[in-house]
Amino acid sequence: METKKIISPLSLILITMASFLFFLESAVAARPNGTETKPVFYPSAPEKPRIQFLSTINGSNFINSNNSAYGDRFPGYTGTDAIQEANPLIKPYGIAAAKGQIFVCDSDRKQVMIFDLAHGKVDALQGLKRPINLAVDSDGTRYVVDAELKKIMIYGANNQYVKSFGDPATMKPISITISGDQLFYTDMAANQVVILNKSNGKELGRIGTPGSTLGKLSAPTSLTLDAQKNIYIADTFNARISKFENNGKFLDTLGEMGIKFGNFVRPKGLAVDREGRIYVIDGSFENIQIFNADKQLLLFFGDVGNVRGGVNMPAQIVIDYDNVEYFKKYVAKDHEIEYLIYVSNTFGENKVNVYGFLKN
Repeated sequence: METKKIISPLSLILITMASFLFFLESAVAARPNGTETKPVFYPSAPEKPRIQFLSTINGSNFINSNNSAYGDRFPGYTGTDAIQEANPLIKPYGIAAAKGQIFVCDSDRKQVMIFDLAHGKVDALQGLKRPINLAVDSDGTRYVVDAELKKIMIYGANNQYVKSFGDPATMKPISITISGDQLFYTDMAANQVVILNKSNGKELGRIGTPGSTLGKLSAPTSLTLDAQKNIYIADTFNARISKFENNGKFLDTLGEMGIKFGNFVRPKGLAVDREGRIYVIDGSFENIQIFNADKQLLLFFGDVGNVRGGVNMPAQIVIDYDNVEYFKKYVAKDHEIEYLIYVSNTFGENKVNVYGFLKN
C-alpha cells in the first residue's frame, strides 16, 4: 500500500517563506529588463577595479529621475528609450562639463542639450544646424562648433546667442578647447589646429602642417590640453595622437596603426586627466584605451553593444572633477570615485555613458 507524505502546516509556512525570500532576492538582483544590478567594473574580477559604470544619460528624463543604483536609467525602464524619454538624445557627439552642468551636442536635434544638475532642469542652445563639439569657459561662455554652418557659434552664460567666428568658405572646424585668452580648434580643411583670440576671433597662429611624417597632421579631429597646457590631437588618418606645446612646437606621438593593444585604427575622442593619464576612443575598436604619461597602456574599457556600460560608435570623451557629488548615489558599496568620465555614443541605446574613476 502506497504511503502518502503529509506536509505539516509548519513545513508549508517554511516553504512559503523560502519561496518568498528567493523571489525577493531575484527581484533585487534583476532590473526591469531582466539583467542583474551588480556593478559593472573595469577591469572585471578578479582584477582590481579601476573604473565603474555609473549611469546613462539618454534624454531629459535623466534629471530628477531618482535612478536606482548601479546604472539604472530611471524607474520603469524597459529597454525602449523612445517610449520612456520625453526629450531623447538622438545622435550625441561632443560633451562638456561645468560645475552643476553637463552639455551634450546632438547633431540630429540641432541643439546642445544642457543638463542642469544643480537646479534639476534641462535647457538647450538653439539656432544651430549641426553642433558637434563645444567648450565652456570659466565665465560660462559657450563656444560651439557647428559642422554645417562651418562656424564657431558663441553663446553667453544665459544661453543666448552672442556672435560667431569663422569663414565657412575656408574652414571646417571639428573640435575646440580653451586656454586662457585663446581658442584652439581642429580644422579638417587645413589639417591643422588654428589658434584664435577668444574675444575677437582674430587668428593668432597655427599648429602642425598637413602630412604623414612626425609633427604633421592628417584629419585632426579631437584635441585636449594637459595640466601643463600641452596640446594632444587625435591625428585620425595617421592613426596616432600627436602632442605639441601650445606655441606649436612638436613634442611626441602616441600609438600607431595596428590591431595590437595600444595600437589605433581610427582614434577620435581624447581626454587627459590631472595625473597625465591619456584616454583615447577608437572608432574602429569601439573602446577606450588608457595610457599613462610614459605612453604605457594601462587598461581599456567599454563593452560593445546595448549592454550596461556598452559603447556603440563612441565619439567623444570628457573628464569631469566638478560634478562627482551628483553621481555618488550610483557608486558601489565600499568604493569612492575620484572623477567622472563621460562617453558619447552616436548609435545604440546608450547615448551618454557616465563612468567613475575609482580611488585607490
